[in-house]
This record gives sequence, structure tokens and C-alpha cells, in this order.
Amino acid sequence: MATQQVQAPEFTLEHVLGHDVSLADFRGKSVVVVFGSRNTTEQIKPGILTIRRGFGQDQVAVLVVLDLRAVPRPARKILRGKLRKGYEDMTAQVAAQGLDGGINMLVDWSGEVVDRYGVSVEEQAVAAAIDGQGQIMGYGSGDQFGPQMVALLSPQ
Repeated sequence: MATQQVQAPEFTLEHVLGHDVSLADFRGKSVVVVFGSRNTTEQIKPGILTIRRGFGQDQVAVLVVLDLRAVPRPARKILRGKLRKGYEDMTAQVAAQGLDGGINMLVDWSGEVVDRYGVSVEEQAVAAAIDGQGQIMGYGSGDQFGPQMVALLSPQ
């Protein structure tokens, strides 16, 4: 039975380094959007490493969308510095293993993007594989989202 693919909701969010990144920037290329929160960072790192072992940045773009709606406004400035440090650590970890970078860490202060994808990330990270035409191919979650994304994006 064929499954009906759904168009991925478009979004533009701020990268932790300060510039805007849109899903549309990657049209024509496969994308993994990883949705996470402060509670799921330990799942995100190994999942991204698994994806990068399977595909270089020229093959698959990785967008990490952090749901930070629960962060009080006064704490956001402090958190921005921690996010930047976390991003630098993650990209260094990927590079230390001789893998391509190409990771975009984006902040969703309102939770709007996470909500539009209909996922909950309080207890586990969720990832969506999106093809070059912007269609959602499938989802993965928790400790297994990395291998699940590699399986979805690998040629059949």
C-alpha cells in the first residue's frame, strides 16, 4: 500500500550564530529536520553523528530546530551563549571524526515550527526526512532517529 507524502511546512528561524535559515534554502536537496528541546540534547548529538556517517553535507542537509518556548524571556540572552557553545562543540565533534559539517542549529522561541510539524519533543527528539521536493518521507524518534533517517534516505 502506497503512503501519501505530505508537503513539509516551510519555516524560517534564527541560527544560533545570528543569521536566518529557511527550509526553502535547501530545495532540491534531501533534508533532515531534527526537533529537540533542552531535555533531548543527549539524543541529538549521536543521531547527527549517525546521519553524517551515512551522508555528507552535499547529500543531506541537517537542520536542528530547538523548541525553546519554555525559556523565560530574561533567560534567553544567557541561553544564546550556551547554545552557541553547544553548536561549536557539536561541529567540532563531527569534524574530529573526519565527517562533513553542514549542521544548522535553529532556535524556535515560540514553538510554532515544532507545533506546525505536529511533534512533541519534551521527552525525546523527533526527526523528519524531507526529500528534494519538500515532501516528508517519514519520521524517526528517540535514540534511534539517526539510523531511522539513514534508512529512509538511503536508495532502496
